[in-house]
Amino acid sequence: MSLCLGDAVSGIVDRDRRSIRWYAAWAAAVIVVGVIIFLGSHVLQGLSPSHLDLIVKLGGGFIASLSVFPIKEIIERRQRIETLNWLLLESEREDADRAWFETLIKDRLRKEAGV
Repeated sequence: MSLCLGDAVSGIVDRDRRSIRWYAAWAAAVIVVGVIIFLGSHVLQGLSPSHLDLIVKLGGGFIASLSVFPIKEIIERRQRIETLNWLLLESEREDADRAWFETLIKDRLRKEAGV
């Protein structure tokens, strides 16, 4: 396995892991904001009903925005990480056909690059 190819795979794996962390942080932030707004509406019950209704709708909107949470992206990125790590691991075996594995990894990298 050429060093350059291994570095490219490591770069993709690192990028995907960072993306997963950002998705998770984004989801946590949306949940926290939604819960704070929702709980705040119960604390501020002295407000007029129209204001209270608006606050409850805002909190519900933040929580509902998780329905568009890109879980598919996270699943695809985890599968890609597993596949690339497996290919690298298998290519380093003594009896591995390194040329075949390099071709597979290069094809995968081309697919990632959209070439």
